[in-house]
Amino acid sequence: MTKKMMLKKINGYVCVFLLAAFFLAPFASRASATDEDTAYLLELINEIRLDPFTSAEALGYDRAALAETLPWLKASYEPYVMDDFLSSRAEAENSLDGEIPESEIPPEHDYARTGETGAVVGFLNFMPLKTAFRIIVENLLKQELNPDSVGQSYLLGTDFTRIGVSVRGGVQEVDGLRQNAYFITLCFGSSLLKSEVQVLTMVNQVRARPVSVRTYVGVSFFKLLKNRPNFLFKWYRVYPPLMDSSILYGSAQSYSKQLISFAEDASLPLDSDPLVRALGMGYDGLEVVESVSLREHPVDESSAQIANVVFSSLVNDELERVPERGSVFSLGTSDGGVGIAFASFDDDQVKIIGSVLDAGVAAVDDGQAGIYGVVYFDNDGNGIYSPGEGYGSASVVVFRQSDNAIVKQTVTDNAGHFSLSLVNQEVYRVEVSAGETMESLEIIIDQDLFLPVKLELPRVSS
Repeated sequence: MTKKMMLKKINGYVCVFLLAAFFLAPFASRASATDEDTAYLLELINEIRLDPFTSAEALGYDRAALAETLPWLKASYEPYVMDDFLSSRAEAENSLDGEIPESEIPPEHDYARTGETGAVVGFLNFMPLKTAFRIIVENLLKQELNPDSVGQSYLLGTDFTRIGVSVRGGVQEVDGLRQNAYFITLCFGSSLLKSEVQVLTMVNQVRARPVSVRTYVGVSFFKLLKNRPNFLFKWYRVYPPLMDSSILYGSAQSYSKQLISFAEDASLPLDSDPLVRALGMGYDGLEVVESVSLREHPVDESSAQIANVVFSSLVNDELERVPERGSVFSLGTSDGGVGIAFASFDDDQVKIIGSVLDAGVAAVDDGQAGIYGVVYFDNDGNGIYSPGEGYGSASVVVFRQSDNAIVKQTVTDNAGHFSLSLVNQEVYRVEVSAGETMESLEIIIDQDLFLPVKLELPRVSS
């Protein structure tokens, strides 16, 4: 009895067809994966992420050759966790109903980066779902190990930490051949929420251009300064941006969850020393400054609304404590991370939000300078970035001016944010492509830089 494997790409899905000398069996009733099935898929993926070189060797790759041809390949990646909301998104994508509208994505699941891939495994007679999973995962790994691959990395990347799965059984016809099939969709999400990135972007906006704090917090800014004349003299200056620190994000997220738990039960302990907490998570900086807010909010607010309220709370609390500094206007800090946690009370009519901003002082100067960037449309016309204006999936390419070589390229997240590190004391050209719009900027790097890229709104023909 012979078998033959065929690979085909249909509508962005990797299609794997196993052809065998069997009759077509009824299969459409098999509609979903069991918990055991999805646990097996998660185990397969995490085996690769924890030790990609060994997994590649099992498929016939040479470890030394991979290290040479794929210098970006890490020895290990953080394992994925299964996410029920992402599974519901995968289920919507895998059904005839289409994707979940953005307006229906709650802020606690509105991740800064999301991705999706899928596969159709077609076969005659019957195939165990675990076999289909193994075929899909091995095929994805081979694609990502291809040195010419330019697509998103799902198995071998750091953009995502969460995964959701949907499986639908059915029958399809390809090239005149009618066969059973598994339709499988995988959805991925980052550890960061869109609102957390939006808050840090606003913080960096006011650090780069302090006058913009008036635009964000309005008349309350002048009320707070009424009896604080030294603020303008001592604080009103340009500060370098807080560059993304995964450890400080994690530290802030951990403490924001503790704040929520404390709000429910005041007897619970709080790990309130930000430096001790960050050092325990592997931070190598010298100091960590922290600002904290705990507020009630309506349950139906969007990520942009949450970000606005959280940012205003952090800034107002800090201004009220003048001359004591918090993390927004901290001196000497170069790293940052925001954590936002949610809980509902009073029969889900009120949402409690705990928010934390950690700002750290880096230990060493490695000769690199960072760019904290945001690509946005100024929809409200206030001249600065506002939450909800970020342009996701914009292409960012950095050229070295001296030889026009491409030195870095990336894509913005769902909040329009991107982050890069570049060799210091150089001149670069940054090209941003978003839809049919392209912007080009020349920058001189001699320290960390906040780079807002404002796109022109599309003209509406009359």
